[in-house]
Amino acid sequence: MKAIYWPLALGPALLRMAVAAPSGSSKDGASEPLGHIVVLKQELESKHVDRHLDWVNGMHKGLNSRDDADQGHGIEHTYRAHDIDFHGYSGKFSDEVLEKIKRHEHVDFVEEDGVHSLGERQAETPDDKPSDDGSNEQPSDDGNNKQPGKASTPTEIVGNQNQNEAVGLLTIGQGYNTFLDKGRIVDAVIWPKNKKRAETDGAAAPAGNESTQVETLFKWTPPTTDMDDLIDLDLEEYFEQPNLKEINDRVIAELKVLKEERKKQEQDKDNALATNEIETRAEKQNCPGTLRKEYKLTEDFSSYLKTLDIGGGATISGWGQSASVSGNYLNQAKFAQNTLTYVAFLDVEKQKTQPGGFQINQARYKAGQFARDFGDRWIHGFKTGGKMIARLTFTSKDGTKTSDLKAHADASLGFWGVKGELSLDVKKGMEEVSKRSSVEVSFFYEGALGIFMEKDEKAPGNIPSGSAEAVLGQVKQWADKFQSHACEHTFAYGPLLDEYATVPGFRDLDANIKAPNYDTALLYAHEILRLMVKIEEQKNFLLSGKTLAEDKKFPVTTDAIEMIDACKKWVENAELNPENVKAPANELIKLLNDGFIKKYKADVIKEQQKNTPQGMAECRDRKVAAIKECLAKAGSGKTLEDVLNCKDDGADAFYRCKKGLE
Repeated sequence: MKAIYWPLALGPALLRMAVAAPSGSSKDGASEPLGHIVVLKQELESKHVDRHLDWVNGMHKGLNSRDDADQGHGIEHTYRAHDIDFHGYSGKFSDEVLEKIKRHEHVDFVEEDGVHSLGERQAETPDDKPSDDGSNEQPSDDGNNKQPGKASTPTEIVGNQNQNEAVGLLTIGQGYNTFLDKGRIVDAVIWPKNKKRAETDGAAAPAGNESTQVETLFKWTPPTTDMDDLIDLDLEEYFEQPNLKEINDRVIAELKVLKEERKKQEQDKDNALATNEIETRAEKQNCPGTLRKEYKLTEDFSSYLKTLDIGGGATISGWGQSASVSGNYLNQAKFAQNTLTYVAFLDVEKQKTQPGGFQINQARYKAGQFARDFGDRWIHGFKTGGKMIARLTFTSKDGTKTSDLKAHADASLGFWGVKGELSLDVKKGMEEVSKRSSVEVSFFYEGALGIFMEKDEKAPGNIPSGSAEAVLGQVKQWADKFQSHACEHTFAYGPLLDEYATVPGFRDLDANIKAPNYDTALLYAHEILRLMVKIEEQKNFLLSGKTLAEDKKFPVTTDAIEMIDACKKWVENAELNPENVKAPANELIKLLNDGFIKKYKADVIKEQQKNTPQGMAECRDRKVAAIKECLAKAGSGKTLEDVLNCKDDGADAFYRCKKGLE
């Protein structure tokens, strides 16, 4: 909760206050104290929040009547975001009141509030010193002071308002851990004061005023596999024991591919940085920045995670609280069915070039703690725009071969990212795929624009299964709307990350210094995440069924929790020691199998017995019996409508029997 939602709710308000602040409202551009931000616990109901606010206001009234020391203090703003379960308030509080607030049972945490003036910067005094508490200074044009540690990030940013390292808001120059998708120590990279603000390291990029970011924009929801996705599978095969050799071989092969990609990226890096261009396109004049639109067929869950660029480490560490992905991403059973799953991206990215002349902040470095404190990347700037992701699942209606269905699906997806009228080929593809399959779509978003689409535009989270023409037509409408918003506005998207190896002064920290490499850890994290999702599916399947004994349901739940805790522990160790992840990962995978998958496999098979030939025969008998009973009740005067209704009763009886509902 602490690192995820409160900046989402408060960030825009604080930014507006900062912009509105007069240039003389803070001395030398330093943080101006505004009081404190109080964040309440997530599980509180509205009545609890109201009582808490009344309690705080009551304390201030009592103090005001007692003496004048509390004059001007009290709650100034309240924040309620029911959709993300966030409640809080801000204001100025006396030490006496603040201490009581911190101890109150409804309070999650309290942060000091503050803003940085974005107006004209005051001249700095020679006594200015870097702050150890993570607060940012503003760069100076004064060239007299050249001490490496006495520097600051560019003036464009809103400073580290919460005064804590890597909590909530991210800032330019901050360290970043790509394994966990979290910010680390602030001012990891600094801009020396003897550099002019006008000196930039590349061509001017489109303006964007978003200088703060929340680390994760997804509220946690668990994997949302529908039991319908499991019921028709061979669960004995689906929940098979993980093969360590296959997993290790797969990681080695993927690591080789990843290293080749890294090599190519290094070769292209100088040119990319010099031109500040990642991609060109015909529509550039209508959408400044970079536009990427494509779709890919994902044939298994591992390739699906890779295609989506899902952070396995971040998802595991945030399991149950926060995550780098919404739980609806993690429906693994879909890939075991006879379906085609495509992932379509629409990615708009605009970035603002920051001043050059940066260097490593030697004052922040502590020997042996670089990985923990600095992470493996640093934040060079921030992106605006957003990403829209559509997961499209094509299911055959008439036994059409997957290869034939793929050809028509590919043709029908020619609409993706194309604004305006559809071509004849795309229309024909939609018609053909409509004849042979149904289509189901789920939408996901990255960046603040996703919140706007869902809350303001009322964009659906999914489009139920239906004809390809109807469903894909809706997808196109929402994609066009998303692209227009992303191109026309500066919605916060994410940090622009850079490597430490190119930062002046990095090699001077230590003779053998190097940034941590999480490539291997990320690949094993995907394998572990895949098993975690299966354990969640297995647990939910058993708890929602009828055959598991009541005294066994609690152990199933607690064992699943223990497996999740073990996975989180592995992530914690991998973060600090990324060079040694294989052996611990193998031990963990064995534990996940022995401690849950294998342990409860017999219960899964028992629960699925109704899908055996004998079970299906029993369900067909119940269907016939239900139809006969219905017709008997209708009597000799039954109509055609009565017959059709009885047929529906039979189908319902068959379904309930198959699902184990009766």
